[in-house]
Amino acid sequence: MEESLGRARAAVDEATAREARRLLEQAIEATEVREKGNVKRETWLSLEELRRLKQEQPDAPRRPPGPARPPGGAGHPVATAASEISLRGLRLDEAEPMLVKALDDAVAADLPYLRVIHGKGTGAVRKLVHDVLSADARVQRFGFAPANQGGHGVTIVEFTA
Repeated sequence: MEESLGRARAAVDEATAREARRLLEQAIEATEVREKGNVKRETWLSLEELRRLKQEQPDAPRRPPGPARPPGGAGHPVATAASEISLRGLRLDEAEPMLVKALDDAVAADLPYLRVIHGKGTGAVRKLVHDVLSADARVQRFGFAPANQGGHGVTIVEFTA
């Protein structure tokens, strides 16, 4: 599993790799213990078998179908956005366009919030982040993260509905 995740991290950005890991761990948790008669055993299920088992469970809550997606390669861009961006170690002229792009992507993907990691350092990047956020009409509010999630080195941005 770790080797596969390492290959995935090398091929995609960090947020996509984290999401893939979360989905993989969820699938493992869902398939770790199954009943066979009166004996519990650990097992792995294929994705097809897992889907089939979920469809057979009539009491399982069903999610409503999402909007239809265009087929791959149809020439339609698919909006993806990370819920977190790191600006640590960047100069102000590098950080500003990255922040603006992250805000645009998050709003386009209809994310409820964005975590901006700017670090503590001298405070120059933090000031830039707060200045940009103050001037952006799409931002409902923003503030520092709780101490256990980065404190004054991280700004949490909430978007207007």
